[in-house]
Amino acid sequence: MRRIRVNRGFVAGTVIAAAAMTIGVGGAGYAATGHPFILGQANQANQTSVLKGTVGTPLSLKAPLGKSPLKVNSSVRVDGLNADQIDGLDSTSFAKAGAVVRTSAPVFTPSEGPINRQARAFCHSDEHAVGGGDVVTALTPDRLGEYFTFVVHSAPIDGSGNVSVPGAQAAGWLVEATNTAHTMTGGTAKDADLTAYAVCVPN
Repeated sequence: MRRIRVNRGFVAGTVIAAAAMTIGVGGAGYAATGHPFILGQANQANQTSVLKGTVGTPLSLKAPLGKSPLKVNSSVRVDGLNADQIDGLDSTSFAKAGAVVRTSAPVFTPSEGPINRQARAFCHSDEHAVGGGDVVTALTPDRLGEYFTFVVHSAPIDGSGNVSVPGAQAAGWLVEATNTAHTMTGGTAKDADLTAYAVCVPN
């Protein structure tokens, strides 16, 4: 009978290599510290990974529509990570800590424009304004669905109600609104109330 000689070292090495390939493809599947980052798989490192760009933006993340481009597993604050908006609103839309909002009495703004109406909100004597704006409230049904009272002017004012000199502390806020539907289009619009508000902080 002819004997077949088996190289046990070759067999053992082949089994180990096959096992390593299996783990690399379908097992843990991560790149250890010092190895390339593997896309589509989990990666681990025991040191901080730094991406430093020499020209332009060093990292760009693009997600499909409706998907977040970045996900984290912690709610801890990240220093230096700035957000341009909160729920779609700029920082100027929020009152600062310690601020109060003073409002004017409603000013009737008729739909038979162009008839401009102004409203003024004043801070108390020991306060000054750091911002302001307007609220328009419709009083009649919108008959055509497209004509609205709109603000044409919004500015800080002094204690006399005049527009403030740039650089000076403001005593309140002025808003001016109109509705030009009647004259410009021949259509009808909404009667409305115009209210000004001032964001005031202590002097």
